[in-house]
Order: sequence, then structure tokens, then C-alpha cells
Amino acid sequence: MSLRKLDNFLKNKVVLVTGAAGSIGLELSKQIYEMKPRKLLLLDNNETGLFDLWDELPKAEILLTDIRSSLDIDTIFERHKPQIVFHTAAYKHVKIGEMFPQVFRQNNVFGTRSLLNQQFEKFIFISTDKAVNPDCAMGKTKLECEKMCLEKENCIIVRFGNVMGSRGSLIPIWQKQLNEGKPLTVTDKRMKRFFMSIEGACSLILKAAEIGKGGEIFILDMGKSIKILEMAKQIASRIGCKIKMIGISKGEKLEEVLMTKEERKRAIKKKDFWIIKK
Repeated sequence: MSLRKLDNFLKNKVVLVTGAAGSIGLELSKQIYEMKPRKLLLLDNNETGLFDLWDELPKAEILLTDIRSSLDIDTIFERHKPQIVFHTAAYKHVKIGEMFPQVFRQNNVFGTRSLLNQQFEKFIFISTDKAVNPDCAMGKTKLECEKMCLEKENCIIVRFGNVMGSRGSLIPIWQKQLNEGKPLTVTDKRMKRFFMSIEGACSLILKAAEIGKGGEIFILDMGKSIKILEMAKQIASRIGCKIKMIGISKGEKLEEVLMTKEERKRAIKKKDFWIIKK
């Protein structure tokens, strides 16, 4: 898909990105900014993150608020009337979610509901493979959000696995351990995960947003899942560091999947996506 076609998709549109200071939201905001929408709204509750992003994207407008504040969200939609919403804001860390499941539900589910109650042309919800047969609070909240989105005709879900280099993810954790002279930690020798670059994932999110009509789940084709231990061994062989097995935390799975068995029966493959229609 050409950049020109994506440019036309966002031209003269008011675009809102929630969680704009997060890993996915930040890269998505940068790519959208280059496409020159009529107005780009960057929403987050991270003041410093917004400050840094605004310095980089000075023509965008920042919105310092929390998606759980339905009054603030009402005011934003009344004032700015965003037409295209990219909803990336969420609590995501599995370990924290198991400690505070109700807080995760308040943020992920109630926050999403406050946005879905508004008027818009198209709503793109960023989901995760952890929403498939979820074992953790984070995955359960994302699945609940997917179901809410599918109840509206103009909502699109984009689901994918891990992105390389996102905050709190595997690679930054390992980099910190290497900097401190510590061994690389691996939860279990059988642990597997899907990986994709942040830039690649955001590019595909924009493609899904352009071609999606509403009521679909777009699942990014992430290739084969990778054994975490094999990744650690490759790094260890080059650097000479040690590997430490630490065991699986509550809520973690040995291997994530991108679709349920039932979804796989209905999924249609189109280039970079598997598409499941409501």
C-alpha cells in the first residue's frame, strides 16, 4: 500500500492518539504526523512524555488527561471533534496486572468505554495476543475491550504480539542487566513469543485503519514465534554473559497464540494480515 493512499486516508482529518507517550503511541504519532492530518491530538497522562513528544512534533496538540476521566473525554470530543481515533492507551505489564487487577480493569476497560461512548468516523483499538484465551488480568481486560469494540459498527481491532524495544519489554530488560553486569534472565526454557519492530507494527496499524470498514479484527502476520532461551543463548555466546532461569510468573503463558481455534477457522489471509469479520 502506497504512502500516498495513506496520506489521502488522513488528509483533512482530525486524528486522536491515546497513550501517545507510550511505545506504540509514540511511534504511531510520529508516522501520522508525517502524513499531515488537519489536526493531530496527542493524549496521555504522562506529562513528561507528552512534553518530550510535543518538542519533537510541535504542530501537534497535546492533551494531558486520563482516559478514565469521562468528563475530560467528553470535553475533548466536544471541542476538537476527532474523526479518527487510535486507542493505544492501556496498562500492559502482566505482573502488575496480577497484583492490581481491578485497577487494570478501571483503566483498560472503563477508559476504553469512555472513548467508545463518543462520536467518531473510525476507531482503531490496539489489542494483544494476550487477549486470546487469557490467563492474566491484562489479557482479560483487552478481551473485554475487543468485545465492546465489536459491538460498534465503525471500530477496528488490531491484534499482535510483542514489539521489540517497548518499555518494560524483554530487550530493554536484558540491556539493563548487561549494563549492570548481571546474567540474562529467562523465565522458562520452553517460553516462546512473537516479535516485531515497533516501526513495522505501527505501519501495519495504519494500513489496517485505512482498509478496515469496521467490525473486523486485523491480526498482524508476525511469522513464527521465537524461543526466548535461544535468543538469550545467541547474546550470551557473543558477549560472554550468563543466563539465569527465574521461573514463570503468575498470569504468564509458555506460548502465546494470535487467534483462538474458532477464529482461525474464520480468518482470511490478506498479505500482511489475518482478517476476522464480525
